[in-house]
Amino acid sequence: MLLILSLLPLFLIIILLCVPSSNIKLLGQLSIMGSFIILNISILWLYGFYDVSIVGFQFFESYRWLDILNLSYSIGVDGISLWFIILTNFLILLCVWLVIETVKLYQKWFYVLLFLTQYFLIQVFIVLELFLFYISFEAVLIPMFLIIMLWGSRGRRIHAAYQFFFYTLVGSFIFLLALFLVYSYVGTTDYLLLIFNKLSLYHQLILGSALFIAFAVKVPVFPFHIWLPEAHVEAPTAGSVLLAGILLKMGCYGLIRYLLVLASYGVEVLLILIYTISIIGVFYTAFTTIRQIDMKKIIAYSSVGHMSFVVIGLLVGNIEGLEGSIYLMLTHGLISPALFLLVGIIYDRYGSRLFFYYKGLTMIMPVYVLFFYLFILANFSLPGTASFVSEILVVVGVIMNDFWIGSLLFLSGMLGLVYSLWLINRLVSGSLSYHIYNYIDLTIIEFSYLIFLGSLTIYLGFKPSVVLDTLHIPISALLVR
Repeated sequence: MLLILSLLPLFLIIILLCVPSSNIKLLGQLSIMGSFIILNISILWLYGFYDVSIVGFQFFESYRWLDILNLSYSIGVDGISLWFIILTNFLILLCVWLVIETVKLYQKWFYVLLFLTQYFLIQVFIVLELFLFYISFEAVLIPMFLIIMLWGSRGRRIHAAYQFFFYTLVGSFIFLLALFLVYSYVGTTDYLLLIFNKLSLYHQLILGSALFIAFAVKVPVFPFHIWLPEAHVEAPTAGSVLLAGILLKMGCYGLIRYLLVLASYGVEVLLILIYTISIIGVFYTAFTTIRQIDMKKIIAYSSVGHMSFVVIGLLVGNIEGLEGSIYLMLTHGLISPALFLLVGIIYDRYGSRLFFYYKGLTMIMPVYVLFFYLFILANFSLPGTASFVSEILVVVGVIMNDFWIGSLLFLSGMLGLVYSLWLINRLVSGSLSYHIYNYIDLTIIEFSYLIFLGSLTIYLGFKPSVVLDTLHIPISALLVR
């Protein structure tokens, strides 16, 4: 069943390729129906039949592939990868709705690239073979590059697409070197075998350095973050939703799955350096965010800060920090896409993302303003929202390990409050700007997906056990390893 689920996006691509590009309505209906079916299978089957009491991977399947290189196609799901698969499928469904609403040219090929991205992302989260993980991890780059370059909103989209491509390509070369090191020393890249093979301390240090840089570029953390704000600004709204919602999480997932398990000694040696880089990143992005005038850049830099927050939590070596970081990734995967959707809505209405063109939106878009308040407050972890639980867990986990670093993280949250309130005050207060001429609040479709995202954000703030209960055993097993 897991293999079938992973192949459904490819099957959907084949169906779409058989439909004429001129039949836009049928293409949209097939895409909505297909993505909805995939999401329901991942929830009703994966989550419905997942046993939280079992240690190890469930729904496991393995197929021999290249015997000469000792390679096999092994797939499985644990409590960590389970939620990233569900988040991926949910965001793809949301992106399909956005394409129907906002994309007018070459819709068919946009759908194809979305489902190709979905296929590679599912592979990233289920494959238990380091070599195949590397292929899927880097293959996601291709459809995202095309989405930014072909459907980007401004003239710098080609520059942004190539910057995104070459930055992540450098990280992929370093990852490939790490892959060769593991294969030459152990003779296999099977994850289930690698976790029982202890590399020498010297090899762990080299492997840890290579894997951290490779994943840090994708996260991204300071100073590897340069490509992200530019890519967000130039990408269409659906591209920004995918980038913020799930693509940034691939690097963090790689840190959890491979760096912490295969190179724990290397992490221990590099810990102070990683802490320093991440703390600088948290404060640098907070101060940089305050200086921005493009609303997409504000949210993009905020995302870089949150991911640095996540990296610190992942490396503290206790269950609170690790569970909090994973939960923060999932909640950020709801809140940040919602903010990009809100920015995309007023960009479609008025043709600008520069905030000094907007003020007094409360007068003409009260429902829009209500949602903007909700998600901007959730972005800096207002109590009662999902991000509050996750960030509290991370801060507690870090303080248990190092009081001063935990205190700095707590202080960075106050800076998040500064730029969040500054942005919302600039948009909604004052008299109505003369640039605003099209007095339209949210449409039914816009209201529908925003109310769903808002409901999830609040529900997971009051009921975090839905996610955390599935994380206890795999995180405990990870810490033991």
